[in-house]
Amino acid sequence: MNIKSIVARGDDAIVAECERGEDAAVENYQRVLKNNLPPNVLPVVKHQFTEIKRSHDRIRDLDSSVSEKDER
Repeated sequence: MNIKSIVARGDDAIVAECERGEDAAVENYQRVLKNNLPPNVLPVVKHQFTEIKRSHDRIRDLDSSVSEKDER
């Protein structure tokens, strides 16, 4: 993320960029989980993926609340 240029554009831009980064992370984890991972690695990657999805959902919810606030 290019934080410096995004911060100058305000809260909406910051949240949108965070969501974009989370989308990319989710897609990468989904792609990796389709591979045959070693048994000792798979639980770690699954746990990380769960945490990434949880974070993604929080960012999405934050984006929704920021958008609703701006519409008022």
